[in-house]
This record gives sequence, C-alpha cells and structure tokens, in this order.
Amino acid sequence: MTFISIANEIGIDISSRARGAELRAKVEQQIRAGNKVVLDFVGVRTISDSFADELFGVLLEDYSDIWFRENVEVRNIAQFPRKTILGAIEQRKLVA
Repeated sequence: MTFISIANEIGIDISSRARGAELRAKVEQQIRAGNKVVLDFVGVRTISDSFADELFGVLLEDYSDIWFRENVEVRNIAQFPRKTILGAIEQRKLVA
C-alpha cells in the first residue's frame, strides 16, 4: 500500500491541471507496481476544478469506477474539496 499525504506533497490549497497530472501519473505507477494507493487529504482546504478533473476525472474515464474503488482510497477529505471532486467527475461524465 502506498500512502500519499496530499498536504505534505502538494499543499493545502491546490490548483493546476499540471499538478493533477503529476499526481495521477504517480498513482498509476504505484498501481501498476501492484500497490493500492491511499490519498490522504487531511489539512487540504481547497482544490481547483482543473486539478480535480485531471486527477479524478481522468482516472475514472481511463479506467472505471470499479477499478478506482479497488485501487484508490480517498481519506480525510473536507466538504469543499469533496464537492469539487464530485463536480469534476459529473462534468466528465456529461461530456463523455
């Protein structure tokens, strides 16, 4: 299992599609290596729509929600970042 502290690795107010792509690549690499990934959002206050889309939206589009649930665990996420992530996933489903 690979534990990633988002606040320690990226920060507490996260923006940028590029940061989302970097983290997504790291998540995919760990899963290909056979590790389940835990994304711990403790302390994270905000995330941008573009970050959420690039990380979560792309993973769910490229793989599946079942694959995501089997390989990625999201912990300690505050209400605002949670809403941003859910919104990004919904938007991606609408355009797919």
